[in-house]
Amino acid sequence: RPLSQRLPAALKLSSRELAIQSWLQLDEDGVTEVLADLRIQRLRLARGADAPAVAIGDLTALARWRRQADGWQLQVADLSAFGPVWQRDRTDAALMLRRAQGDGGTRLVGRVASIGLQPLATLAGLLADELPAIGRELIGQRVDGRLSDTVFRIDLPPAGSEPLDWRLRTSVDGLGLPAVGPVPAVDGLDLRVDTGPDQGIVEVDASDTTIDLRPGLAEPTLLTRLAGRFQWRRMPAGSIHLWTNALTAETADLGSVSRLSICAHPSGTSPFIDLHSHFTNGDAEAMSRYLPVAVMKDELVDWLNRAVVSWARRCV
Repeated sequence: RPLSQRLPAALKLSSRELAIQSWLQLDEDGVTEVLADLRIQRLRLARGADAPAVAIGDLTALARWRRQADGWQLQVADLSAFGPVWQRDRTDAALMLRRAQGDGGTRLVGRVASIGLQPLATLAGLLADELPAIGRELIGQRVDGRLSDTVFRIDLPPAGSEPLDWRLRTSVDGLGLPAVGPVPAVDGLDLRVDTGPDQGIVEVDASDTTIDLRPGLAEPTLLTRLAGRFQWRRMPAGSIHLWTNALTAETADLGSVSRLSICAHPSGTSPFIDLHSHFTNGDAEAMSRYLPVAVMKDELVDWLNRAVVSWARRCV
């Protein structure tokens, strides 16, 4: 009940066939344990009768539900869905709900072993109205990568009290996103995330990652190494402060260590950016790949290419 009060509008479910084999254990108070073998063909979900449906496909899972003194626990093994049988996304998961004494609210704790980002992006279509603008633009786009070792906690307070609190920890492997709004296209990015509603940490440690900053730069940038620790915090006035004290980036032509601070307001006004970078091992002849050509005249780009290469040769 506490969770249903905070979920979006009721989902409409349809399928071609539903088959459940279950075994129940009972005592004088009712059901204590359920084992179930679940199989659903052509599962589709929608946010109402007139809303477009999201195709989940054939879904199979083995589930075990157990009643506990302060709530319940659900374990799911070999959950598979999305796509044809030979390439479905498969994972294991666990979910536990605990009720506090009296009217102290409810805590929901979950774990997901591994899941592809594309199925999650598909499901996000059901929440389009609740997503920020960048999230809505990603609906229907190709999203690569997987989440692994995901653990989350959601604290649901009593109805009418403070907003819910939550925390998420996960690893993102091989993240690939198209360009969306101010966010550039990326491919092959590895992240570790530990975040809540008001602050969090994102650690980057990746190699052979491509970031496409066109039209700002002339061509995509292949990073042989990208490593750093980002922190973010929601400020009292509502702005988001994102910073890192040491972001290491290396390409075949250039190395850099940067300190970055960004303060962005949800109103959409231009963010404040403070960037300090130290560059090493630069190849002057490759400079044109890193010039901000979108804000430079062609004549200036040509002059810099000739001037810097000529100076480098004279200094050899």
